[in-house]
Order: sequence, then structure tokens, then C-alpha cells
Amino acid sequence: MAAAFAPLLHPAMFLLSLALLVAAFVLAIVSIVRGKVGGGIILLAGVFISFFASCGALIDRDKILHHPEQLRSR
Repeated sequence: MAAAFAPLLHPAMFLLSLALLVAAFVLAIVSIVRGKVGGGIILLAGVFISFFASCGALIDRDKILHHPEQLRSR
């Protein structure tokens, strides 16, 4: 899950988060192939959620870090 919020530290950390997400994706596929389907599917779902959170953190980085009041709902 740390990979999802790495772009908040620095935009170049997005590359680190991609590397971590690829590693988790490979582990999920290996788990599914070795017969641990439940854990592999959960890990695979976590990879996709983390990827989209990472992209969102990269796109809205300034809004999240400098203007958090805009993110709060009224």
C-alpha cells in the first residue's frame, strides 16, 4: 500500500511505485498458478486499487498537499 502514496513525496517516486506494483502483480500471478487462488486474487485486487490510488495521488498532488480544504466535503 506504500506504493499508492509514494508520488506524494516526489513525482519521480511514481517510478518506484510502479516497480513495487509490478512486483506485487508478479507475486499475485505466481500465487494463483501455485494453487493459492484466494490470496492471489486478493493481492491482484490490491494491486489495481493501489495503481489507481497512485495515479490519483500523482495527478492531484498539489491539491492534496497544499489545499486540503478543497477535498473536504461540506
